Amino acid sequence: MKILCSDFDNTLYFKDDILKTTKNIECIRNFIAQGNIFCIITGRSYMEIKTDLTRLNVPYTYLVCADGAMILDSTDYCLLKINLEKEIVEKAFNILKVNGYEPYLEDGYNITTNTSDCIKVASLYATDKEAAIKISKQIAEELNVYAYASRKHININNIKNDKEQALIRLAEVANLNPKDFYVIGDDVNDYEMLKKFNAAIVEKHNPMLDKFNLPVYKTLADYIEYIMSN
Repeated sequence: MKILCSDFDNTLYFKDDILKTTKNIECIRNFIAQGNIFCIITGRSYMEIKTDLTRLNVPYTYLVCADGAMILDSTDYCLLKINLEKEIVEKAFNILKVNGYEPYLEDGYNITTNTSDCIKVASLYATDKEAAIKISKQIAEELNVYAYASRKHININNIKNDKEQALIRLAEVANLNPKDFYVIGDDVNDYEMLKKFNAAIVEKHNPMLDKFNLPVYKTLADYIEYIMSN
């Protein structure tokens, strides 16, 4: 049995390349059919990703959302949820607001105003990624949280929520051996898991990941074919 954990956007799913996406999904379906475990691990919350998963009919054994704030099984039963503390939520929200951003809160399933049941504070940013990175670092240092700027969003999560820690928790709740994990991703929030596990990156990736000298695969489907042949 093989265990593969994949990032979603621009690793499994390509908004502007339906052929590549379809090939990846077909390979995932075959991978699972042969008795293997496939996990999607994403920075998106459940509410953000579920529509795409349903529309594309993407199969999975486990779904890890918001960089680890929620872990769900194949029936979408929530096995684990980790919130941000109310005080942290309010402080992060205010820092973003003061700096000209329009933050919002997520409880995992919906946008919320309930600061006591929040897994993530997030905000879209326009074009200035350097400013988004700077404010993310400031918030991370001041509030001791996991914060980063993805392609379009500033994301603020519990310090326990990065993809490495998330997969260690998945191993615990699903009784899996983390030494058996294969992982693949493309961007900054994949950094931690790529350091920890048997890893690869897709061809189009954040140059920051080049420092690891990891194997590069044109598509997720190519990586699955490699795993299945070894």
